[in-house]
Amino acid sequence: MVKPGAFDPVILERTPLPGSLITHDRNSEHTVIPDIGWMEGINSTKNLTFAGFRPDSTSFRFCLVITCDPASDRLVLLPLQEGETPLTVLSDQKRRHELERIVTALKTTSQNYSEKKECFSLSLRRTIAEKKIGPPLPKPGRIFAVAANFPSHIRTDLAIKDPAALETLGETRPRVFLKYPPTPLPGPSRTESTTFTGIKGPYDGIDYPSHILLPAVDKKQTQTETRLDYEVEIGVVIGRVLSRDALEKADDEAIRSAIAGYILVSDTKARNPQVVQRIISHSRSYPKNPNPYLSGNEANDRAVGLWNSETCTWWSYAASWGNYASLGPFFVSSPADLSFPARALISARSYGASSARPVKPPGNSNDGMLYLRQCSITTEENGYQDKLIWSIPQIIRSILEPNSALAFTEGKPCLEPGDIICLGTPGGTVITGKSGRMVSLLRKVLFWWDSLDWHDAFFDKSAGLYLHDGDEVFFWAEGLGFQHQEIRRVEIE
Repeated sequence: MVKPGAFDPVILERTPLPGSLITHDRNSEHTVIPDIGWMEGINSTKNLTFAGFRPDSTSFRFCLVITCDPASDRLVLLPLQEGETPLTVLSDQKRRHELERIVTALKTTSQNYSEKKECFSLSLRRTIAEKKIGPPLPKPGRIFAVAANFPSHIRTDLAIKDPAALETLGETRPRVFLKYPPTPLPGPSRTESTTFTGIKGPYDGIDYPSHILLPAVDKKQTQTETRLDYEVEIGVVIGRVLSRDALEKADDEAIRSAIAGYILVSDTKARNPQVVQRIISHSRSYPKNPNPYLSGNEANDRAVGLWNSETCTWWSYAASWGNYASLGPFFVSSPADLSFPARALISARSYGASSARPVKPPGNSNDGMLYLRQCSITTEENGYQDKLIWSIPQIIRSILEPNSALAFTEGKPCLEPGDIICLGTPGGTVITGKSGRMVSLLRKVLFWWDSLDWHDAFFDKSAGLYLHDGDEVFFWAEGLGFQHQEIRRVEIE
């Protein structure tokens, strides 16, 4: 079940990853135990760490994490002042230094902040079980995501075998789409629905629509059962306004100085529109004019996807029309040296009980076990086999390019404080690409097929591998905590 080419076993030996929480099932597959031990390595003395806390059903507070200690089952939170958020704190040097002194005092003196009246001293296990931890940031204006930014994802999930593909792809512009807010499309209108307008916390569950719209073949619009895939990602949180005009004179260091910190993000998404849109593109001529999203290698470009405003819109729709963006549990501020910390990350998923799951799970899976599916490191450092193809400054510049495939509906392209950029996911997702040459040939032979025919040909045999109602997902990033989410289907007519 695990794609061997995407899996990095070295990570299982890393500290602070708790190896005792990864076991094996009867088929010798790696399985994950969703225990609080995954909260190791949370340290506000290194970089200020924040959480969103729900003291009761009617209130919510942004807090500084004073202590997160799985060994003693202890979580100590210091509520921020009324009206403060992690972003306002980090933009106020005086207030930031004050909080840094509080955390340092805890480690260097006998002061016990867990006993101070203004602190919440909690059972870490119970807090997670009772879903009292919410998103650690205010609702972002936008969440962006980068397509195909990990070599392992390129090789194993998109099935691009050309050894030169990574180098040529890296010379093109990053393919960025919008994950939040939901992106509507022409056709049957769902824009009035409030079902999918929120941002989820790390344990709140992920809701997906039962049906999703497909790109039209020969102007025939249709919809079908949603095929949901999992993706674990590191999110870059913007701390101050970044405009295109400002970037024209900014170097990479100046861009990094605008980053407030980092967060764990679920980039769960529907695959159906992405796949059909890519199939449709095989009937179109390869662009002759210069295009910043094209490498010049037609086979590789088609495999990744011929990127334009239409493609970007469909990918945004596929990634946004559900409560797919869960944030947290922790938001960690950027290091003082502005470097991007390399972080190990993994995802795991379960297959729900066959009696409740609408699509039969694989025959050799055990109900309820969380199977390890992605395992890599998010890093810009040279030398690592799965190093990010595009760096953070490259991605930010791409978003703000005036001829970007992204559509900014109001004013000039601009990033605002609180906007999040997801850096991509490693290989090991459910989706597996098919030969572009084969698709092109079949498009000519089966010229009468509509979008649903192409969709079913791609998805029918693998339907049981995707996420369905009752399944669970687990996401973890080193130093950022973990998410454990139940997948819930929402009926859409």
